[in-house]
Amino acid sequence: MANEEYFETEKYLFWYYQEKRAVVVRAITIERRNFTDQDESELKAFLNDMGKWENFIKAGKNLLEDLGINTKTGKEHQEEFGIEKYVITKFEKKDERLTVTIELTSEESLRRTRGDSKFSTLPIEEIREQLKNVPKWQTLKKTLSELKEKL
Repeated sequence: MANEEYFETEKYLFWYYQEKRAVVVRAITIERRNFTDQDESELKAFLNDMGKWENFIKAGKNLLEDLGINTKTGKEHQEEFGIEKYVITKFEKKDERLTVTIELTSEESLRRTRGDSKFSTLPIEEIREQLKNVPKWQTLKKTLSELKEKL
C-alpha cells in the first residue's frame, strides 16, 4: 500500500492506491461507524458519477471555443470520462470499511494499448481526479435541481 492517498467528503473518508493494474479505493464514514445499506447505495451512486464533472467541463470548453472564446487555461480533458470505462472487480462491505477495486474494461484496455494483447494499467491519477471531482458534480446537480424547483 505504498503511496496511499486520501481525501474526504462530508460523509466519507476515501483512501486509494495502485495495486498492479488496478486502483483500490477504500472508504469509511467520517463517524467511523459500520456501513449501512444506505451508505453502500450512496457510494455506488458516487462511483457512478465519476467522470461526469470532467465531461461537463469539456462540453463547456467546447461550447466556448465554438463561440470563439479562448479556453486554453486550466486542465485539458481530451477524452471522455466515466464509470463505463471501468469494471469494479471487487465491492466488499465489511463492518466500518468498504473496499472497491477498479480496473479498465477489456475494451478500454485494448483501446489504450492499440490492440496489443498486454493489458493497460489504470493510472491512479485518473481515478484520483475523477473521485475528487464527484462532489463538484453532485453540488452542481443539487443546485440545478433547486433552481428548477424555484422557477
